[in-house]
Amino acid sequence: SDPDLRSLGTLGRCQAEVESGWVEQAMPALDSLMLDITSPGISPIVVGIVYCAAIELCRELFEVGRAREWTQTLDRWCDEQGGLVMFRGQCIVYRSELLQFDGAWDEAAEQASLARERLSAPVEDPAIGAAYYQIGELQRLRGHYAQADESFLKASEHGHNPEPGLSLMSAALGRHDEAVSAIWRALSEPHSSEKRIRLLLAAVDISIEAGEADRASEALQELEDRHLASSSPLLNALVHRASAAYLLATDKPTEALARARESEALLTRYASPYERARVKTLLGRACRLIGDTRTAEIEFATARRIFERLGAAETGSTDTEIPREQSAHQLTGRELEVVQLVASGMSNKMIASELVISEKTVARHLSNIFVKLDISSRAALTAYAYENGLAGQGPSAQ
Repeated sequence: SDPDLRSLGTLGRCQAEVESGWVEQAMPALDSLMLDITSPGISPIVVGIVYCAAIELCRELFEVGRAREWTQTLDRWCDEQGGLVMFRGQCIVYRSELLQFDGAWDEAAEQASLARERLSAPVEDPAIGAAYYQIGELQRLRGHYAQADESFLKASEHGHNPEPGLSLMSAALGRHDEAVSAIWRALSEPHSSEKRIRLLLAAVDISIEAGEADRASEALQELEDRHLASSSPLLNALVHRASAAYLLATDKPTEALARARESEALLTRYASPYERARVKTLLGRACRLIGDTRTAEIEFATARRIFERLGAAETGSTDTEIPREQSAHQLTGRELEVVQLVASGMSNKMIASELVISEKTVARHLSNIFVKLDISSRAALTAYAYENGLAGQGPSAQ
């Protein structure tokens, strides 16, 4: 009959059921627990434990709606306790993640910095690594790579794995081989289900950008298996987005368009502007490859406005910024760079040095380019570049 013991027992059972894959059985019990947790007789220490554990379960299950509601309730409860702040650090990190997801990046950065401060004193809490990682993620998304690198280093120093953020940043900087090696090394290690899903989503993007379609397919297959075992609409949306990116990379724009539309429909329910903008970019690319240039322009323009509003690094560096006369070539931004450098007379070794990638990656890009343009030699590619106004625009010309 002890209220504390009953609450902790229910929480433990829900956690065990989630870990066992019995999510549909666990969530109704967890909902009931959250309704009863502030009942008379339950001590503040137990209330705090249950709130934080429930929010952590929501993160693992990609249950954004519940996480939002319970984080707000926890904030109000903590404010009422008059000095009870022991739960605020880690949960402020969660709040920052939710604000990032909702597109409130400035407020998310403030909350992440507050979490770092709260977890630093009076004695440094091990969870401070998570605060540094969240700070680094927001810096990475905005293209502040030097600052992000320092934050990821701090996260690692405090025992928090800086992946997938560190690998995604390497890919954004053009260090594709480094990014591929790091993300797949991370996947070879044991992780929680939620962490592994985030690593797999990043592995799909990084492998595609590096021209490693087989590896992207491997990561996508595991993602799809995991989402089939999940009831989360958000996870479903993220897997559809990853699938659409892979289908585009393997020249299946019609199938990619269908997957991207499914992702967009699901993401609209969660009001996540950044994720929607990423899907809009995929929709634009798919429409462009199909030949619907007008719709492609609309999708790209929508994505660009969202990225600009958020201050995202994608602005100015994604397909949304490729001039219309270049869009017909059906090449990615990286492939266009390779074409331009080939046309300038560079060897694969020189191109690899210029773009800070390996010769193997250069060769992969050339192979993809030859297939897309139906060209069989560097000489023919050089002629194509001059005929279509692509020569002399690469990094070496600036």
